[in-house]
Amino acid sequence: MKEYNYLDFTFHCTVIFFAHKRKYVPNLNSGKYRPHFMVKGQKDYLGIYFIDGEEVVFDKPIKCSALPLYDTVDYSALTEGTSFFIMESSNIVGEGIVEKIFWHR
Repeated sequence: MKEYNYLDFTFHCTVIFFAHKRKYVPNLNSGKYRPHFMVKGQKDYLGIYFIDGEEVVFDKPIKCSALPLYDTVDYSALTEGTSFFIMESSNIVGEGIVEKIFWHR
């Protein structure tokens, strides 16, 4: 399996944010929202930041893009078709699936 431990790719995802877990919808277009993805069935926190996306409506699927945050982290568990939780600290605030990985090279 190829190790994704450099920052040369973008995750294109479909995500849902849970209304009962957040008070406000996050802004996915500012580059400032930096939660973690946690692959379902695993315990590793994979730091990401959202770079663009549709307007968030709680409990509705939306399309978005995210970049890996840390060059020392192995992101290889996030492959196309992988389901994940969106984590803020130990709180699951949403979930999603990796639809496509775009390589920058």
